[in-house]
Amino acid sequence: MANQLAANPWLIDTPSATPIYLGTMHAVQIEYIDYTADTDTVEIQDRDGRVIALLNGAVDLRTVRTGRMGWVYGLKVPITDSLSRANMAHGRILVYFE
Repeated sequence: MANQLAANPWLIDTPSATPIYLGTMHAVQIEYIDYTADTDTVEIQDRDGRVIALLNGAVDLRTVRTGRMGWVYGLKVPITDSLSRANMAHGRILVYFE
């Protein structure tokens, strides 16, 4: 499947080496859904590669949320995380914004 950026929330299921969005977003909340194990993780970075969220799977496979994050300067879901591990091997993220 491909990332869906046409409506709020964005559905991200495919990591990318380049930023998904370069602008500035307000009041962002990110949810990690449809992962398959409690060891699954996803790292989300801003446009400059700074980690803005690290979401870890839960034992009961429930939705994991960041809560409201305020201003976010670009968005990137890299192929490898900042520790050079595969990023978002399973699942999808929902990005809510105002």
